[in-house]
Amino acid sequence: QNIEKKIKTGEAPAIPYIGLTLKDLTYVGQQPDYLDDLVHFQKFYTTTCVISQLLFYQHFPYNLKRVDSIIDYVTNARGLQRAELMNLSVSILPKKTKMR
Repeated sequence: QNIEKKIKTGEAPAIPYIGLTLKDLTYVGQQPDYLDDLVHFQKFYTTTCVISQLLFYQHFPYNLKRVDSIIDYVTNARGLQRAELMNLSVSILPKKTKMR
C-alpha cells in the first residue's frame, strides 16, 4: 500500500513500478465484461485509470547527466559465453533435473 500511495502521489519524472501495474491490470481483467447483460463500465474505467497512470510518466524528460565512466564500462563490458552463463546459473541454483 505504501508503494501504491507513493506512485499515485509521486512527482515526475519517475519510473513506475511495473509489477504493481501488472497486478492491477490482472485483477481488473478477471472481472466480467458484463454485469446483468450491461457493460461493466467500472471495469473499463479502472483499466483506463491504471494505464493512464503508467503513461503519465512518459511525458516528462529525465535530466540525466552524462557519466563517462559508466558509458565506458557498459561499452567495454565483455559478454559471457554460453558455458560461463550455464556454470554461473548452476552455481546459483543447482540443476535438479537434466535438460532436454
